[in-house]
Amino acid sequence: MDNAFVVVDIGAVRMAVPVAEVVQGIATPARLDVLPRRGAAAGAGAIIGLFNHLGQPLALLDLALWVKLGDDDAPRRYRRALIVRADGHTVAIAVDAVRGLHRIGADSITRISHDIDQNEIFHSVARCTGIDGVVNVLDVRRLMALAMTWSGDEAGAREASAVAAPRFCAATHVTAAYAVVAGSGCGIGFALGDLREV
Repeated sequence: MDNAFVVVDIGAVRMAVPVAEVVQGIATPARLDVLPRRGAAAGAGAIIGLFNHLGQPLALLDLALWVKLGDDDAPRRYRRALIVRADGHTVAIAVDAVRGLHRIGADSITRISHDIDQNEIFHSVARCTGIDGVVNVLDVRRLMALAMTWSGDEAGAREASAVAAPRFCAATHVTAAYAVVAGSGCGIGFALGDLREV
């Protein structure tokens, strides 16, 4: 039985993502906001910015910050973003081009890496009709666990990780007032109840 994958190019790497985990391919957003993070060593080190997609903020990941995608180490300028979702969690991946939908037979997928290192997001490759060489199959669930950054289902997020959701991510039907302070290239929101003086 054949499986459907979306195939994309990122640098010298061709990547296949199961179509069931792909939401949409879009042009790279013109505006990216900053998500200030302390530790680049954490999964958040791959975040290159946030953007608004249909009213929802999404993080954009650059996989080149985690794995080597070719001989060129210079920062890349991506033309597209692939929005992926797994277990109610949604994130975007910066890519160079979307090659479209391809059917890949189950017997054409080969697991190459047999370690159990949860920091690796590629372990299998596939042969794809019409494409020379192999395509690397992205493990989207490992990507989500490694990035620890997503938009979406908070209940699913709590089940996927043993870490409790922050108190400001309470039920989505609750609204709260925030003060927004302009920073250098970003805005920082403070709950009004926590703000004493400006």
